[in-house]
Amino acid sequence: MSKNVVMKLPSIKAEETSRRWTKKMQQEELQEFLHAYGCDHVNRPQKKPGKETFYPVHLAALLGDATLMRLLLQHGANVQQRSSLGRSAWEMAVQKNVHGSHDEVLLLLAEPVTFCNLRAAMQLMQEAPISARKPRSVLVNVS
Repeated sequence: MSKNVVMKLPSIKAEETSRRWTKKMQQEELQEFLHAYGCDHVNRPQKKPGKETFYPVHLAALLGDATLMRLLLQHGANVQQRSSLGRSAWEMAVQKNVHGSHDEVLLLLAEPVTFCNLRAAMQLMQEAPISARKPRSVLVNVS
């Protein structure tokens, strides 16, 4: 005797709700980080600087937090921004890197990164002829 197995697939509405929830959680995480370090925007320095004025990209680089760095980049953070002493986020991450602890952050900072959905990523890959393509990071948002 065989049993019929019924699989319940998630509805499109449930997937959309999940995406919205994920975006909301990411936004909250970013806002908590900015508030905790005295910043009010991804491209503005800390309100209470110490010896050196840091921007959020510098703080994420020093922490070695790749997830946070991705969030900052998705929200338009300027990776070329220099601290008040002229140091870049990449230089700070290199200095703090011990046995690969900051490698993922360094990868995000070293290459141009484009954040997009899968459809846009496919279009980017098809636009340029293979001979003209430069190595580039494309981070696909699947959530």
